[in-house]
Amino acid sequence: MALIKGDNSYVTLEEANAYFNDRLDSEDWFVSTAQCKKALIAATSMLDQQDWEGVAGVPDGALSWPRSGFWADSSRGVKQSFSTYTFVTTIETEQSVSRDIRLLRKATYELALHLLSNKDILNSSSSVKNLKLGSLKLDNIRGVALLPRRIRKILSGMIKTRRHRVLGGF
Repeated sequence: MALIKGDNSYVTLEEANAYFNDRLDSEDWFVSTAQCKKALIAATSMLDQQDWEGVAGVPDGALSWPRSGFWADSSRGVKQSFSTYTFVTTIETEQSVSRDIRLLRKATYELALHLLSNKDILNSSSSVKNLKLGSLKLDNIRGVALLPRRIRKILSGMIKTRRHRVLGGF
C-alpha cells in the first residue's frame, strides 16, 4: 500500500524524515523507507481510531482529521478551536501549520518510531506478568503500551477522556 497523505497518513515520509533528522535517539527511524512508510500508515490508523474532541471536518473523509469544534490546549491553559486545514501533498514545515496540526503530526511521528522501535508490538498476543529465575523474581511486569503515555500527553485535550464524557466536554 502506498503512503498517501490525507488518505492513509497524516504526514509524508519526507516530513517525517525532516523531523527525525533533528531528533535525538531516532536511529530506529532510519531502517528502511518501506518500513518507515508502513509505520506511518499504522500510526495514522491507530491515532485515527481515538475518540477525538469535536467532529470530523469531512464526515465521509478517509481520516478523522481535519476536525471542527474545540479542544483544551492544557499547556497553554486555553480552549482552542480546531484549525481549518486541508491536507496537501507538498512538504509542509511545522511553522506553516497551526498548533493542533503540529501536535497531531508530532504524535504520528513519535508513534511511528515507537512501532519501529518495538518489534512485533502489533502482533503481541501474550505477555509475561511474573518471572522467576533462580532466586531472582520479577512481579507485575508491564508490557510496552501500544499508545505510550508521552504520545497521549502530546494529544491531551484533543482526545476525549472519561472526565470529558461525564462532564459533557468543557
